[in-house]
Amino acid sequence: MTDAGSTIKLTQSDLIFLHSPVNLLAQFVLLLEERFSQKRLPWEFSRDENETDVFIHTEYNFPQETANASPRIVVGRGTVVHRQMVIGDMGPDQPEILTKEGYYRWGMGECDIRIQCVSENRGEANIIGDIVQTLIGMSKYEICKQFTLHEVTDTMLQPVEPWERDKEKWQASVQFRVKFEQRWFTIPVAPQLREITMYSKSSLDALDYVKTFVLPDKDLP
Repeated sequence: MTDAGSTIKLTQSDLIFLHSPVNLLAQFVLLLEERFSQKRLPWEFSRDENETDVFIHTEYNFPQETANASPRIVVGRGTVVHRQMVIGDMGPDQPEILTKEGYYRWGMGECDIRIQCVSENRGEANIIGDIVQTLIGMSKYEICKQFTLHEVTDTMLQPVEPWERDKEKWQASVQFRVKFEQRWFTIPVAPQLREITMYSKSSLDALDYVKTFVLPDKDLP
């Protein structure tokens, strides 16, 4: 693991691609780590849990050892949408391309991001939330360029309210949506669909098919 403030390059794999929700959350965690590593703020971030003034992590990587510590910033996601922009998902700069193997297609993805700023002090939660909103809102064009995003929507700082994980703490949530282009390649699936259709039609009893693939026996009369 590298120190905060150093350049970290996220590589793609078969499971995580450039704009997957997991990768998007990681990018915003790194951005917040960089911001709170600057000594001009009252809170200085460090990856050493014994030295840091503020904990920063995703909602999927909640450190149990410091679960009750604060202040903390928790980066999570909401709804993810794969939006059709044109008929047939044909690219904006070129028509649908058919090769011997399949089709090249294009669309737009959208992901809601929620950043919870948590503290035992209601005012502190609000101040940290204001810093995070200002960072995202005033840097969104640079964020789009560096993270290869199409758009970062307007940021919203929600009213301070009890934290959902611990009602004795307060949270100020910053919410926004990121949009990004998606390009992919599809292989013909008609043969597979025909096999599925033929299998379902060849079943001796429709109820038997439902029992096998849809509902367990105990849920059927």
